[in-house]
Amino acid sequence: MVTLPLRRLWAELRRRHVVRVGVAYLVVAFAVLQGAELVVDGFGLPARTFRILLLVALALFPLVLGLAWRYDLTPEGIRRTMALDDSGDGGRESPAGPDPQAPIDSVAILPFVHGGEDDDGEYLCDGITESIINRMSSLDGVRVVPRASAFRYKNREVHHDEVVRELKVRALVTGKVHRREDMLVAQAELVDLHTDAQLWGEHYNRPMADIFTVQEEMAEEITRSLRLRLTPPEKARLMRRETEVPEAYEAYMRGRHHWNRRTPQGLRQAVSHFQRAIELDSDYALAYAGLADTYNVLGYYNIEDPRDAYPQAKAAALRVLEIDAGIAEAHASLGYAALFFDRDYEEAAAHLTTAMELNPGYATAHQWYGWYLLVRGRFDEMLEALRRAVGLDPLSLVINDHYAYAFFLAGRYDEAMAQVRRTLDLDASYPLAHARLGHLLVHQG
Repeated sequence: MVTLPLRRLWAELRRRHVVRVGVAYLVVAFAVLQGAELVVDGFGLPARTFRILLLVALALFPLVLGLAWRYDLTPEGIRRTMALDDSGDGGRESPAGPDPQAPIDSVAILPFVHGGEDDDGEYLCDGITESIINRMSSLDGVRVVPRASAFRYKNREVHHDEVVRELKVRALVTGKVHRREDMLVAQAELVDLHTDAQLWGEHYNRPMADIFTVQEEMAEEITRSLRLRLTPPEKARLMRRETEVPEAYEAYMRGRHHWNRRTPQGLRQAVSHFQRAIELDSDYALAYAGLADTYNVLGYYNIEDPRDAYPQAKAAALRVLEIDAGIAEAHASLGYAALFFDRDYEEAAAHLTTAMELNPGYATAHQWYGWYLLVRGRFDEMLEALRRAVGLDPLSLVINDHYAYAFFLAGRYDEAMAQVRRTLDLDASYPLAHARLGHLLVHQG
């Protein structure tokens, strides 16, 4: 065991579940000894029998703690727990593979599994997953797989070699969440995909009111286990809370859950939930951002009259920027409305460029900037913008489809056909890709 400051040692004992195992052992040992005392007295056994049992229990205690320090019981079986390095910065050694002292520079956070029996907990799993993705995406030095690609694994059996091949990441976070009345029950683990070793794992059983703390602890432990060295501003962003009202956050999570379904009914439900979140916290920037995204989509697909939907999207996005001018998604939403509704291309370019500067990994901003380049007739740059978007979010169906459409608009029909086929390989039932294939076949006669 390496020498650590007291606070770090306590954190490491908790990470390795040594404290939990030690307490559990003492409770069980006490119960066993109480029963043994009754048996010794009842059967008239020598008094030394009880003393021997007590000595055995005490002798086993350090052995149990030592095993808890070195090994962890995971859903995949018993794994060796990774050790802290000697630098004191929270890094961990891996038994094999790349430099064990170097930070791990890529991670996928897959959708947490709903572990309850109720049908209403999926929004909670998705919301917690998205929260951790968003927190981690704000950090330099690590590539976090965007939501669209990560959520392609939702409700799928996950194979580590498949994740490495498709997402090209070094580490993987998985978890399970459910709500039991007013309690949040969750478990999560971080695995090094090069060594198949668990870097971190934890179980939580907290009141729902502690949901913010649980998410913060998860993000902090994942970051520490990836050996990332954060600047003070990055630490502040990682721990930042957009609201202090749990009910508002729950309404926001429900809104995002319905928004991601992209159905007319789901989008209207999303509006209702986002508005509810704003009623509970009038300064909740992310709720306004969700409202802006939803009204943009409602207007684009003519689900609502664009003359009504787009102005509401712009008003919501502007309210976001009043609260926090540094939220990339709000600039992207304003750029989207300026591009598709106002036809104010310079304003669209300004907002989309700002969004990409604030969050270079935000694939959707690159995607929408590609459409700005299209209307300006800059086809080569349009294709480059869509190529970057696909690189940032390789399993996003809509971005892959739009990349195919970009090839078509640029007159590069063979490449358009190849990209359509790649999109259908991701999901053979994706409607837009079939429509794109039909357009191509008609164009080719």
